[in-house]
Amino acid sequence: NSFCTLLSMYAPMLSPDGIVVPVPRWLTHCIDGVPCDDDMMTKVRELAGKTGEFLEEYAAVHAVHPEDFFCVPKSHTYDFEAIVDEMASVLPAEYAGNLPAAAKQLASWDGDLDCASAPTCVRAIAGSGNRTRRFFHQTQALRLRRAACSVRERKVDGARKVGMCPKKMHEASRLFPVVAACSEASKCHTVINFGEGKGYVSRLLALEANLQVIGLDCNPAHREASDMRLQRMMDEAAESDGSYYRPRGRIVSVTQRVSAAVDWQRLLCENGLLTQGRLTETETRSEHVLVSKVRCERCGTVLQAKPYTLSNHRSKCGSPDDGFASYETGAARQYARGVHLAVGPADSQRMVRVLGFDSASQKHRTVDVATGKKEQLELDSMPYTVVDPVPPTAPAVPLDLGCVAMMGLHTCGDLGSDVLRNFVASKSPTLVLVSCCWHALTPQGFPLSTAFQCTAGSGVPRWRFVTNVSTMLATQPMDAWSDGEDGMSMKGSRLMFYRALLPLLLESLGVANRRSPPEWAATDCAHRGGSPLLQPAFLRNMAKCNPQSFGDFCELVRAEYFQNLSSERVGADASAVWDAHADQFKRFVAFQLLRMTCAPIVEGALLLDRALYLREQLPQASRVALIPLFDGRISPRMFAIVAQRG
Repeated sequence: NSFCTLLSMYAPMLSPDGIVVPVPRWLTHCIDGVPCDDDMMTKVRELAGKTGEFLEEYAAVHAVHPEDFFCVPKSHTYDFEAIVDEMASVLPAEYAGNLPAAAKQLASWDGDLDCASAPTCVRAIAGSGNRTRRFFHQTQALRLRRAACSVRERKVDGARKVGMCPKKMHEASRLFPVVAACSEASKCHTVINFGEGKGYVSRLLALEANLQVIGLDCNPAHREASDMRLQRMMDEAAESDGSYYRPRGRIVSVTQRVSAAVDWQRLLCENGLLTQGRLTETETRSEHVLVSKVRCERCGTVLQAKPYTLSNHRSKCGSPDDGFASYETGAARQYARGVHLAVGPADSQRMVRVLGFDSASQKHRTVDVATGKKEQLELDSMPYTVVDPVPPTAPAVPLDLGCVAMMGLHTCGDLGSDVLRNFVASKSPTLVLVSCCWHALTPQGFPLSTAFQCTAGSGVPRWRFVTNVSTMLATQPMDAWSDGEDGMSMKGSRLMFYRALLPLLLESLGVANRRSPPEWAATDCAHRGGSPLLQPAFLRNMAKCNPQSFGDFCELVRAEYFQNLSSERVGADASAVWDAHADQFKRFVAFQLLRMTCAPIVEGALLLDRALYLREQLPQASRVALIPLFDGRISPRMFAIVAQRG
């Protein structure tokens, strides 16, 4: 009941009217407390099957890179040329200069195509042929609505927002209450945060929810940055209002690459977190009581020996890691910010917090804990003692993880799949997972469910129609696509068209293309073969150069990659290729628009695969929900999978 109460805070995920399989019943069954029976699971599998059929039918749209527009494989279940021609015949000319605006209109419209209030691009589709109309009716029926649900956000302010960009503040403010409520409903006292990063959510959970957090991240630099950020939060809180930032629950950051099966006993024992089968209650950071200073041997600057202070100075000065020497001030003992002191005679002591040290007067700047009054104290002339703050409570946790919640914020690629496998294999009662970086998925990360492992009508496993080009498309920030001047300009559209013409030029020059389109009937991985010719750094520079013609574009490519070819030969062949294919630009724009409209369908398939996997593997009484948690305009990977083990 408590879990149902939690999910009732969120608006149910809705789908467009006319959807063949009623997704809302499945996605909201746990809100109403209705068990997910076999009949409902059958309907969900039908939806997954229809999504798979769509991806198979339109593989030449979503699984082909725009650079391969002129060499699309012909072995498909529908007439690729016909649907592109239909789309090109009705596409308004102004959208060639702003493809994201057109794609956003088509991907967000739920009504009839010929509705009078429909956007311009939608009304244009209404006048197209049957193939195009059918395509957009299918995308309407299969996509997940992306309107963010209603969440009781926890405002991130004061010292808590140190180091956070607006995107991170938005994510932390909405994810925190979900994880905290799920943990409370499942009686969890500890959270394992996969892919912790810099610990933004971990700090909030420990500070606000009194939860013990174990953060796992494969990058040791993230752990160091997390520790530095905590120290900055303490310093800034003490400097601004005298408050002493300290989590109520303990925080432990562990550098660990997560695999599909984690040996929790070995992991926790090696990091000193496990004693006699229970998590050890230890301090997760040392208290910096006395200020230690060093002098930079390169520039002579005197600095406090704090990790983030030294790191910032190294980045500015260029001094090496060992380029600092100890520095003795010869002055009074300096206590660090946040240290608590009991000052005065034993019968009339008062508690103060240290805010800093004034070197000129040799006095400490302090604030009275009881009254909030700030004053400077010369500690050498009065009695005082250092008082340790009350340590946070950290409940002992059994090794079986039966009262440990699992979470992950924007777990990249296969890491999200591995988190699901670890959750299924453990006894953890609850999971909150937000996936990210779909382009980093491998065959080990997709598919997970049986729905996408079945064979398609062509005899090819359905998952093979989702290539790495498809998953790259799924990472597009669909909700952030602008309908203003920030969209893809005509310059960008033409530059992509030049890239599509480049393979034809290479063929005429007798130069082998380093990459080939996918063959879905092959037995090996369906990822696009080879490596790209034009590297990202070159493409970024190309956008700045802004070539005015295909000939200018080809000359830049020749100067970078084919210096052995003469400019005259490349220029002549480029002119011939352009004359033969310049009239295909509108068809190319239509193809791009079709691809971008497939983006939410591909992402929906990946999300549905993960949610179905949990439903298949967990006990029958378990509950799984897919929630549009974030505002997609701020955080494009917005869906959270919330699960409770039955």
